[in-house]
Amino acid sequence: MKRKVTIVGVGWLGKPLANCLKNRGFDVRGSVASKEELLAFEPSEQISLIKIEEDKIHGCWSDFINSSDVLIICFPPADRRDQNGVYVKQIEQLIKHTPAHQKVIFVSSTSVYPNTNQSIQESDHFTPETIGGKNIYQAEKVLRQHFGKQLTAVRMAGLIGGGRHPSQLLRENRVLKNPNVPVNVIHQTDAINLIVEVIDQDLFGEVINGCADLHPIRRDLYTNAAVTLGLPLPIFRDSKSFAFKLIDNSKSKRLLSFEYIYDDPQAYFNEEVKI
Repeated sequence: MKRKVTIVGVGWLGKPLANCLKNRGFDVRGSVASKEELLAFEPSEQISLIKIEEDKIHGCWSDFINSSDVLIICFPPADRRDQNGVYVKQIEQLIKHTPAHQKVIFVSSTSVYPNTNQSIQESDHFTPETIGGKNIYQAEKVLRQHFGKQLTAVRMAGLIGGGRHPSQLLRENRVLKNPNVPVNVIHQTDAINLIVEVIDQDLFGEVINGCADLHPIRRDLYTNAAVTLGLPLPIFRDSKSFAFKLIDNSKSKRLLSFEYIYDDPQAYFNEEVKI
């Protein structure tokens, strides 16, 4: 019998994730939040119109998650400066209408971690600094309270690949900040494979960081991308502050024996010369 996976938020990450799972023999259904997004899919695809608001869920939510082996929450906050906690209220609505025995993967973010100027692991004690980080961390907490050991949160670093490339900023001639700060990123392919491994290995009740092995500094990454693409060299605005964090991905390797395909983000950027 095919395993059934339900994805809330079939967008930049959710759509290729759905395709990957289908190719591996899963029965996949997904949701989008607008009619415009729905038009991008074929009628034969199992895509539903589900809109999660602060006080209710629009759409047939119970039918949507019915008999699902794994529910993947894959939609980010609509606003990083969400001072009213709308995202957390959306997650609370989802919890309200989902049984506690449901296995859940929450696509979280390493933005929950503060800048500690050192390596940071999942088990470290911390307090988020940014509004976005606080909201996502609170969403994790309310999900954990409801689903307990049925929940795994995968904290993804900055997502690259799939059209996301430094050339976008370079062509816009932006002045870039914090040139000497190391970057924490994960390629779209690695992010998808990490989620799939959690499902395949039935690893629930965990928090896992997803991040490339290497952390080049912003100056090197953007300068090398400009040289490779034949674009003008980037302009950096030096900052007196030097706040950073280094996301430790060792737990993903230890628990899942996970191997990152794009362990060096700089090498990936230099390869993508046509983007």
